[in-house]
Amino acid sequence: MKGYRKVLWWTAVVLVLSFFTFPILWLVYSSFKSAANIYYAWKNFSMTLDNYVEIWEWLGTLDEAMVNSGVVATLATGFSLLVVMLSGYFLARFKETRSSKGFFFLIYVVRTIPIISWIIPLFLILQRWGLTDTITGLLFAHIAFHVCFFTIVLSGFYENIPRELDEAARIDGCSRWGIFWRIAVPLILPGLAASAILLWIWTWNEFLFALILTGYDTPMLTPSIVQFVHEMGMEWHLMAAASTVAIIPPIVVTFLAQRYIIMGYAAFAHEKI
Repeated sequence: MKGYRKVLWWTAVVLVLSFFTFPILWLVYSSFKSAANIYYAWKNFSMTLDNYVEIWEWLGTLDEAMVNSGVVATLATGFSLLVVMLSGYFLARFKETRSSKGFFFLIYVVRTIPIISWIIPLFLILQRWGLTDTITGLLFAHIAFHVCFFTIVLSGFYENIPRELDEAARIDGCSRWGIFWRIAVPLILPGLAASAILLWIWTWNEFLFALILTGYDTPMLTPSIVQFVHEMGMEWHLMAAASTVAIIPPIVVTFLAQRYIIMGYAAFAHEKI
């Protein structure tokens, strides 16, 4: 009976992994196909690197788009963490106050309304400020929505820090800022690390803001890939090659930081038990 359960377990694991990895493997496989063979699964397959050469020639802004996406993802992650570290602490430690309840209601409303509903107001505001098609304008949009989501995430870590630690620190003469920086922040470092990685990947993969709020002067990676769909048809082989290039940085970041992601999830799960 034990061996039967083990076989079922590994079968389920293989099926789940296959379900999630097959689209990525097929994407990479398609990126090496020629335009003539893209619609065939295996027939007349011959590996070619011409697609990767062509995407850089056909889209001269692809390298600039990757740099811009990396800059936006890194800056948005840094600034968002600075804000959510404070807002999450405020939400956790002062949740009984009227201002905290109002703040929670505000971010809850923002998160429940579909992001696409905010695009037109955001575009009009940034246009009025002269920040459309700029990295600065895109940063404002990302940071605003990151704060609304990750404030709630980090408040969960703060809430599980015993308040007795705060009281003991205050008895020793520590100020509220001292309690925050010397006690609260070090105790939620796994959560901060996991949040930073998720923030970076989320911003790198984001499409809607990049499509609407930027343009020719500030090309971004995800809208650049969509340019392979045009009035003459769909360049599936080129889109597959560009998408394969686009998923490399998130995979590298996740691989290098997987220990911190696991630590963050484990810490959060342990605190909730």
